[in-house]
Amino acid sequence: MSKLLSRNTNAGSAGLVIDGVATTAYGSNPASADNVLWLRASEIAFQEAVTSVVVDDLSGSGSGVEGARFAVAQEVGGSMRLPVTHEGFGGVLEWCLGGTPSSTGSGPYTHTYPTGINTPYRSLVHVYTAADGTSLQSEYAGLQVESLTLSVEAGGVAYATIGARGFVAKRSSTYQLGVAATETPAAAAIGTSVPVLGKTGAALSWGGNSIACRTLELSFTRPLDRAVDFGADYLAEGVLSGPIAVTLTVTRAADEDDTATIRAAVMAGTAGDLSISFTSGTKVFYVDLSDAVPTAYSAPFTAGGALVETVTFTAQALTTSDYGFRFRVTNAASAAVTSNGT
Repeated sequence: MSKLLSRNTNAGSAGLVIDGVATTAYGSNPASADNVLWLRASEIAFQEAVTSVVVDDLSGSGSGVEGARFAVAQEVGGSMRLPVTHEGFGGVLEWCLGGTPSSTGSGPYTHTYPTGINTPYRSLVHVYTAADGTSLQSEYAGLQVESLTLSVEAGGVAYATIGARGFVAKRSSTYQLGVAATETPAAAAIGTSVPVLGKTGAALSWGGNSIACRTLELSFTRPLDRAVDFGADYLAEGVLSGPIAVTLTVTRAADEDDTATIRAAVMAGTAGDLSISFTSGTKVFYVDLSDAVPTAYSAPFTAGGALVETVTFTAQALTTSDYGFRFRVTNAASAAVTSNGT
């Protein structure tokens, strides 16, 4: 039997179904007519989990080992890690944040991806290869995003880690894990997409201050109330059960004037709009937080070198006009969400 390869020979191995049947019904698997957005993926770690319980009155033998078990719930959950790109990433941003994207301009275009109380679901196709060249795929249905972490450092590439849960990986009573591939990744369509690089980042703008940064980590958490309804052992569609939490943590070399300003703002609870951008030619990737408050600050002294500060900002939506948190992307695509487009 041929061994499976951990790394896919195709550049685009994660396919996100961004329209069609799979986006109109919770738990639907991708259909041949669906529009699949193929993405580069550095890691995919989804699994199907079964929760079972021991039936106490059905004791085991005299060995002391537990007796019969019955499955009471099933779910698919896990995460995937993707390089963030200036193009072809709009479908991911819309799925993660839940708001309705909009576009302005006439080429290049600027697309805005806001947060929202909507908890959209997408199906995912993962195509991979065995050592003998056989293409296999797994399908995960009805995935809803619970968390997004975006991280980048100076001299590095920006990566997004997405945590999601969804419906069981089954189509027409047949499990879709490791089956013969019916989808072909459109590797050529994403081969020219430009990744967001740390070296292209600008200074952080916050409340009138310009702050140089060394690393950035964004944390987006959407709390979902998920439960199994009577009549099934699959998880029901998740419902937003609390406010979305967004924090942005940066590290920087301490500066006399800026350090005093940030420390005072931490103690005073000062709020200010925050933005940071990454520019590659005419392509720009923006991270925006409204009324961001610095909620944590540390600057440990070491034996030598520059004093490095760590500052955490928390996004707020104080008024109905506040967006709280959003991504903005400027590129050549006329639509905010495209399938393998530029």
